[in-house]
Amino acid sequence: MPRNEVLTLLRSIGLERGTKNEIKVYEAIQKSISEGYCPAWITEYTPADRKDDRRGIDGWFTTDVGKIPIQIKSSFSGKRHSEQRRPKIPIVVIHVEDTHEVVLQKCLMAIGPKRDEYLKLRKR
Repeated sequence: MPRNEVLTLLRSIGLERGTKNEIKVYEAIQKSISEGYCPAWITEYTPADRKDDRRGIDGWFTTDVGKIPIQIKSSFSGKRHSEQRRPKIPIVVIHVEDTHEVVLQKCLMAIGPKRDEYLKLRKR
């Protein structure tokens, strides 16, 4: 198979995996909010629109300190690459085997420091 076909196939697989992980995050957060085990400081999760997606944002958490963006990755190498390009956007790495509870915890660990940063700015 020619190199360009291989690259096209790999890109396609990566996009599909990314879309599945974005849906997984959405479902996990919606479930945790509706079932009452999401922290009260998170009130909503909204997938990003095309404009935000081009800026490296896959979704928005609506919180007690405002909206916090998140980028969803399926590998740590993808996370490292994104951290270099967009260091201010929290990133979460989601795997196929992650349960909704694990996804929620990973998201909390990713956006928690950004929330703390916003809280400190508020107190000034």
